[in-house]
Amino acid sequence: DNLDKTKKDHIVNLTTNNLNGEFVATKGQVKIYKLRAPKNPLRQRPWEAPDYQEFSKEEFQKLFPHDAYQKESDPSQWEKGEQVFTADFNTEKSKEIALKNIKKWVSGNYILVAECKDKFNQEVKTEQRFSVFSEADKKVADQQLFTIEANKNEYQPNQSVKLRLGAASKDISVTVTVVKKQKRVDTQIIQLSNEIKTISIPVQQGDVGGFSIHYQWVNFNSFENGTININVPYPKHELNIETTTFRYKLQPGQNETWSFKIKGTQKDKVAAELLASMYDASLDQFKPHNWAFNPIYQQQFYSYSNINANLSFGNANFDIHQKENNRYYGYSHQAYDQLNWFGFSLNNSWFNNSYLSELRRKHPPVHTVNSTYDKKKKKGVIYGKVSDESGPMPGVSIIVKGTSKGIQTDFDGNFKLEAKKGETLVFSFIGYNTIAVKIGKDNIYTLVLESDDASLDEVVVIGNGGKNKRRHKTGSAVNALEGKAAGVSIRAEAEMVEGDVAFMKVAESPVTRDSVEKPSPKQEEQALKGIVARKNLQETAFFYPHLKTDKEG
Repeated sequence: DNLDKTKKDHIVNLTTNNLNGEFVATKGQVKIYKLRAPKNPLRQRPWEAPDYQEFSKEEFQKLFPHDAYQKESDPSQWEKGEQVFTADFNTEKSKEIALKNIKKWVSGNYILVAECKDKFNQEVKTEQRFSVFSEADKKVADQQLFTIEANKNEYQPNQSVKLRLGAASKDISVTVTVVKKQKRVDTQIIQLSNEIKTISIPVQQGDVGGFSIHYQWVNFNSFENGTININVPYPKHELNIETTTFRYKLQPGQNETWSFKIKGTQKDKVAAELLASMYDASLDQFKPHNWAFNPIYQQQFYSYSNINANLSFGNANFDIHQKENNRYYGYSHQAYDQLNWFGFSLNNSWFNNSYLSELRRKHPPVHTVNSTYDKKKKKGVIYGKVSDESGPMPGVSIIVKGTSKGIQTDFDGNFKLEAKKGETLVFSFIGYNTIAVKIGKDNIYTLVLESDDASLDEVVVIGNGGKNKRRHKTGSAVNALEGKAAGVSIRAEAEMVEGDVAFMKVAESPVTRDSVEKPSPKQEEQALKGIVARKNLQETAFFYPHLKTDKEG
């Protein structure tokens, strides 16, 4: 809050409630202190203050008199200074404290501290910060480097904006630009020397909708700019609505007729349309009622300023240019030695994938697919084994392209599948590149699958390594394949593991939309009868009647 010290009617309102919001009478004391402002005007720090200072506060202020050592530029961090007011209160008798005459108070920031004790004798304390000012002040309060403000919140045509500019600096130039309808109509340069000046900007008839004032200044090797939007509202055509028939309480089911009389600001009769609505006022304790009605669009002025001085005063991003640069090689840059982490990273899998890709580029596999022919094998059946760089791969999905025939490799990566010459076998596993092999004259195929860099982030490895890890992926591979290839059934060959446990042959039928049971029309009708429809519509009314005034308003 801002208090004008030229006025004498300043009141401090006290509220003493418990946690339930109920009033509790109490006694206490109110104290007001002037806050200690910096001794010199401070600019905005180019970067945040460090956690540990190498300089002492006295040495820093001597070397950098216009930079904050810690948070001296933030008024909320200022320490208490001189006590200027104290008073006792008893909210059982009065909830107000008059500050009386504050004309002699120094302009600037203050803090009010109210202290009391609750019924458990526990101390309760609250603080409120505020500022004191006067339009007659000739200098800026609290050593502020720069201040700017307009004298009103809104203006009417044929009035003037009184723009107050002040600075604690002894030499600062401020550029003020007035922008109306996206055009610069006036530019002034104001010179300030530890003083406050006021300039007048006229508001014309064409300024309805508002305009903007841009300002920029340079001081203490820093640049600041900003915008003040001047509000010039459209003329208001207010209507006064008077309810001529209204009762405070209505009985349920009873008819009630309301009538209204609409008048202008001069109590004259006007022709208008009225939209009335009813809502449940008891709901306001959960969410207040909000009425928004703006059928007539009135254009408002918005100004955008992209003025900056980053090339002169910026310290976040900058370029270092050479006068004699090589047009073919560009600017030279300093390179530094780095550790080779061999793809290791705790939070970025891209490094690992890039490292693996580089290894595969340098050491490509000599043979990914090898095939031989064994005349002892059964004709029409293809045999083989699938592995990767670390050994056999169980659970690799193999299907005959264009058919629904499929199989999985066993625990040792072996498989056998009926297929004809000329058909294509598709080998797939989550996290690995899919391989398609066209069957020729050979009947034994040995494959080595390669990891797919694009899919590495999607693979979750669970287990303690070895075969257990691959078995966990097998189920995911089957589910992924069945979800993507409609009509494909995956069948695993039965193999014995250490003579005790067998992998069972499982042939699952694909689930289609038609196989899902849907309720019959009779069942839907029966379910609908279970819903009880509301019959007494007079309990709560929400209506929007279309009312028009008669010749008498």
